[in-house]
Amino acid sequence: MPVRDNRDSVTIKQEQLGGPTTLYSVAKMRGVYQDISALNNAGSFTPGKVRMNPVILQKFTVVSCEGRMEEYVVYGSYKYRLSGDVAAYLLSNYSPFTNAGFYASYDSSLGDYSRTKALAKVQEPAFDLGIMLAEMAETLAFGRHLLTSLGEFVAYWNKPQNFTRLQKGKRYVDMTSNAWLAWRYGATPLIIAFDDWISTLIGKKDLARNVLLRSSGQSETSTCYTSYLTANPGMFGLSGDVKVEVAKKATTHIYWMVTGPQLFADKFGMSLSDLPSIVWERIPLSFVWDWFFNIGAWLRAIKVTDQRQILACCTSQKTDVKMYLKSLTVKLGGVKVPLYGSSVDFQLEKLDRKVTATPSPSLVTRPGALSLQHKVDALTLLWQRLPKPRSLR
Repeated sequence: MPVRDNRDSVTIKQEQLGGPTTLYSVAKMRGVYQDISALNNAGSFTPGKVRMNPVILQKFTVVSCEGRMEEYVVYGSYKYRLSGDVAAYLLSNYSPFTNAGFYASYDSSLGDYSRTKALAKVQEPAFDLGIMLAEMAETLAFGRHLLTSLGEFVAYWNKPQNFTRLQKGKRYVDMTSNAWLAWRYGATPLIIAFDDWISTLIGKKDLARNVLLRSSGQSETSTCYTSYLTANPGMFGLSGDVKVEVAKKATTHIYWMVTGPQLFADKFGMSLSDLPSIVWERIPLSFVWDWFFNIGAWLRAIKVTDQRQILACCTSQKTDVKMYLKSLTVKLGGVKVPLYGSSVDFQLEKLDRKVTATPSPSLVTRPGALSLQHKVDALTLLWQRLPKPRSLR
């Protein structure tokens, strides 16, 4: 495994005025370390075939600055002073730092979620007429709410009624929430459907046979937390708060081609294999379940068709781990002493690429938190379904 190691040691120095100087070192702490599991030289290029190899790349980077106490501090009968890479020495005593690779391990649920999204895109019809018809009643209802909310807002603004302040606030929130949901799940789907219909009519979405195509899916998550560290080099006591940020993003690429003629049912999403997706969309508020589970994408991905052949699939997961000290405290004999200039920053970047010969969809929970738009959707839906006191009606 090729390795490039450009790290050196960090040292802190405890000086005693008129006495000995003690050094405390940590080997291979500061600098850059890189490794790669395999070179991309396996096999040879063959026209018409996709070649990709699994690989793991890692890069560790630690940047530190030395600090020092400007003056000696009395402790007992002696005077002491501390200097050097104090912050880096403290971080080296943090077990998650020494095992940072644990935070960068491959997250299978993240990869499964992105792979299912990519498989669903492979099976997408040119114009999803079946889904559009299944959602038509709900979409038109949301669209009607949009026009109604705008009309109520204009009428209420031009001719205010004799309402209390709470009643006025409630009406404004009602009209705003109705307009938001109507735009998100009424107007937006109609605009997208119209654009897809035009693209289909002009042949923009026609798929050529025996031409290499690629569909992709992504999923990501991030976490952040803080821990308290301590270390005791010599006469001094070190403590501080370290902040850890972990961000992961999985991307799946599927390479495929159309091997047969596109039938009308497959092109417009009206085949027997599309029935589960159509039935799912007929369920009221099924899109809410899709916020937390990939049910809609999974039903699309399990569609069976002989006209689309998958040639290769790879999932690349990129992990970024960052650590840095938010605070640093130095004590001598239990008394806080000033130390200036010491800092440390750590970053681990890792790319883990896995190759799947026969990718299959997985029904998994949504990784990470909801997006901002989905959070607003959830709040507006919750507001609409909350029972209101009679005084606010």
